[in-house]
Amino acid sequence: MSKNYFINAMGCVSPQNSLDNNNFLTEIKEAQIDRLACFEPNYRDLINPRILRRMDRVSRMTIFAASLCLQESGEVEMDAILTGTGLGFMFNTTVFLKNIIESGDSLVSPTTFIQSTHNSAGGIIARMLNSNKYNFTYVHRGFSFESALLDAMLHLEEGCQNVLVGAFDEITEEYIKVMNRLQSLKRLDKDQSTQFLDASIRAIWGESAAFFTLGANQTEKTYAKIKEMKMVFSNGTNESIKPEIELFLEENGLKIEDIDLVLSGIDGNPMTRKNYLDLHESLLPNNDMASFKNLCGEHKTASSFALWMAAQILHKQFIPEVSKLNFKETKAKINNVLIYNNYNNINQSLILLEHV
Repeated sequence: MSKNYFINAMGCVSPQNSLDNNNFLTEIKEAQIDRLACFEPNYRDLINPRILRRMDRVSRMTIFAASLCLQESGEVEMDAILTGTGLGFMFNTTVFLKNIIESGDSLVSPTTFIQSTHNSAGGIIARMLNSNKYNFTYVHRGFSFESALLDAMLHLEEGCQNVLVGAFDEITEEYIKVMNRLQSLKRLDKDQSTQFLDASIRAIWGESAAFFTLGANQTEKTYAKIKEMKMVFSNGTNESIKPEIELFLEENGLKIEDIDLVLSGIDGNPMTRKNYLDLHESLLPNNDMASFKNLCGEHKTASSFALWMAAQILHKQFIPEVSKLNFKETKAKINNVLIYNNYNNINQSLILLEHV
């Protein structure tokens, strides 16, 4: 079976200006109060205005990101469409539930309910492409994007040539209120670099929509190659992840010291901070390390932004200063990047990328 998973095109809408893949995090957007909200484009540039007016905010973000990716792909036909989301269309769901409460459980308009189904984005993309091929949406909490990515990789192994895979999640006022009650969010009062490692700094919630064209063959536009991906279901500690990382690298012919950059999901969340730091110090103390959640915020599909960021780092051989955490020396060339994400000490994932 083929194990060539080439990232041949990308599209990303995020809290940073990630709309132009030629410019990689040249200007950093800081958090506003308690969240990192997306830098939104002029949606009319890529989405038909007649369709646009019926879309809610997260639909616009998602379809625009997918359209960016498809535009960069050119006329390549997609053999499958895979999407992942942790919360789905949370705003529409909230509006529908509020309408039910305010109406005293009487009949309400079903529009927001219809538009709140998690696979709506995949359906809209399929209509855009006039595609009736395999189309699936994964809603697996912190594994949502990874599950979609795994499905895409399996399709390539089975003979597909090009697959569109992506993920999306939005931040809403109601969700912020819930997170504040749990005391898991706090404003970044200082800056967005290593300050969030301080015990007084908590995670900040974010959102993003990122899509990728995975191809079985390399092209002149290829950003990077995904060597392998692994999901590890944890019991609340990181003891199980250490041997998994070593085995994961061994299976791909690498050692810890062969990893030129670890792109870590550490974000100051008190639930996960200790485990991140312990893993960094005990297993990866000599590896150069960078963060990504200080740029996109914490959300269930933040690893999709991490994949966009890692592919850009490998392609451009450049690591943004704002993301650097632990650097021993400047590498002459970045060949291997390992993405490590930990969602609530339960969903832990590894994505290994290689320079092409």
